[in-house]
Amino acid sequence: MRLTTIDELTDFNDLLDRCRGDVFIGTPDGRTFYDMHDRAQRLQGLVALTGRDADLYGIYPRRRDDEMMLMGFICRHMGKKTA
Repeated sequence: MRLTTIDELTDFNDLLDRCRGDVFIGTPDGRTFYDMHDRAQRLQGLVALTGRDADLYGIYPRRRDDEMMLMGFICRHMGKKTA
């Protein structure tokens, strides 16, 4: 998922604030994971989601309810890109 506007970035950041469990963003090689509860790592993860390889990163929530919120965001985001 690639974030291309300030609004998308802000909305996704706000969504991460609402997540109750751990959320990680994994690099394409699977060696590095950014903890989205840690502010410094969150910034690195958000920057990664704005880059040219953003679609290669994985988003890994630990809680099912967080996964549902994130999937809803991703589905809405993808719907805007195809419309």
